[in-house]
Amino acid sequence: MEDFEVPTGAVAHIEKQYTELTSLSWEGQRTFTDEDFKLVITLSIHRDTGKPTAIFIGTTQKALFDKLLNDLGSYGLQWDYTSYDD
Repeated sequence: MEDFEVPTGAVAHIEKQYTELTSLSWEGQRTFTDEDFKLVITLSIHRDTGKPTAIFIGTTQKALFDKLLNDLGSYGLQWDYTSYDD
């Protein structure tokens, strides 16, 4: 998806609801988790625009994964690939 950007509403939701792991984040990547470290969200940042152009989420809990997909989908985020096995 050329010129894709993660919707600003989805980014704002992540920034508000989750804690950024600054020790794992850098200018090209921001990593977030919940307070219990049950999930990880990573935003890939475009080097020229500084905007998130990819998002990766992971958890071992199917219900939490489904909720996060739904929550972020409400901001217009559409997933090219999802898997319960990876």
